[in-house]
Amino acid sequence: MKIGFACKFIFPDGTQPYPSRTVTASRLSLLNETQQVDKLLEIANSNLDALYSTLKLIGCMEPTRRMMRITSDLFPLFTHKKFAVLNAENVLPTLHKKLMLIGEHARKKNIRLSFHPAQFTVLASDRPDVVENSIQDMEHHTWIATHMGYGKRFQDFKINIHLSGKLGEQGFRKTFKKLSVECRNMITVENDEMTSSIEQCLALSDLCPVVMDIHHHWVMTNEFISYRDKRVKKVIDSWRGVRPTMHYSVSRPEFIPSDIMPDQNVLGISKMKLRAHADYYHNEPINDWAMQFTNFDIMCESKAKNQASNELFNTYLKF
Repeated sequence: MKIGFACKFIFPDGTQPYPSRTVTASRLSLLNETQQVDKLLEIANSNLDALYSTLKLIGCMEPTRRMMRITSDLFPLFTHKKFAVLNAENVLPTLHKKLMLIGEHARKKNIRLSFHPAQFTVLASDRPDVVENSIQDMEHHTWIATHMGYGKRFQDFKINIHLSGKLGEQGFRKTFKKLSVECRNMITVENDEMTSSIEQCLALSDLCPVVMDIHHHWVMTNEFISYRDKRVKKVIDSWRGVRPTMHYSVSRPEFIPSDIMPDQNVLGISKMKLRAHADYYHNEPINDWAMQFTNFDIMCESKAKNQASNELFNTYLKF
């Protein structure tokens, strides 16, 4: 089992040794075109250097810690209507060497990498403009991964999105056909707390693997699903021999107790509050339950990032 973290590497004092940078469209619009290109190049190269430095740190960790979600803001304004052409013609062609170096290091050190595009990437939307923008965003993430040397085989890299969207399964299927082969090799679909259940995601398992989020499932259903559940077996099968990934978080300590597996009927707390992620994994009984899913790698979705995954690792996996 690998235990990973999302986007930011944080030292115990809360500082980030290699923070990513960004720029807003309004700020970039104040510059002339030459300055815009310079700024986009500067930030893109800075973020790639930061990512490479972070992966070098991860490569020195125990093999079971070598897992990370890369921020989707690696290249700011990549798909922005006003700056997409500027990026494509002046920025992206210069980044291949660094991207390939990052991919080679990750593969050498067996670091499992992924992306998780924002909630606005909705392939099953009933709005054509949203679908078109979502395809563009998925292919943007695919472009990065393929230039790192991935997308050559099924699930050598993961780009995860939620099923959410009014058109549901059929809308997802229709849009899936429009994605590149490389993107289809990498895409996974995840259940959420409000609209898309594990069962609904499993209906798409013939297209792509299902990422099971056990916290989302609990918030939606009030069920602590068993690792022996038939649905879990179907999730594993959807990965077609590749080790599956699941997501794990817990509700904030001000909303649930830390010493029991809570019942929402007793708590009387709204799902909107329960869906918020805690900084750390404060509930030992829930942690014990989560760590029974030994067939999965775990992506920790906690506010304290790698510090929270450190805690989970040191409690359960370090010998």
